[in-house]
Amino acid sequence: MAYELVWEPDGVVKQFSGLVSAREFINAVERVQGDARFDDARYVINDFSAAAGHQLSEEALTEAA
Repeated sequence: MAYELVWEPDGVVKQFSGLVSAREFINAVERVQGDARFDDARYVINDFSAAAGHQLSEEALTEAA
């Protein structure tokens, strides 16, 4: 897994690392939105600072949105 979910009191940070595939990004979105804490979250931060690169296409980002 090239990401870790860090739940905080008011939201969640998705920390990505390595080469992030579109499937991994979509999985992270689905895990966050499927979590009961999501309804009360005030923010979701996508942290790519440790990522070496990504394979995210416009299509994958549209699907995630």
